Amino acid sequence: DSPLMTYAWNMFDDVILDREWLVRNLLGGMAAGFGLRVAIDTHPFVITSVIIAGWGCTSAYVHLIDDVLGLAPAQMASWTRYSIP
Repeated sequence: DSPLMTYAWNMFDDVILDREWLVRNLLGGMAAGFGLRVAIDTHPFVITSVIIAGWGCTSAYVHLIDDVLGLAPAQMASWTRYSIP
């Protein structure tokens, strides 16, 4: 019953762990990474750079659109949840 083990087990609690995010991003990212590795037979650093650049472009786009849409905070939180990996 160490505090570290208690903290580790509490991370898997339904209140803390967002299973929807985990499935959508972790498993989807792994599948996309594997697909890119097969499709683009190059060094893994290049593929990683492409993925990070894509995330950066997506994040920049979302922050740009945040100002244009002018949604209420609750609506914006819902919109950004599904638009940023």
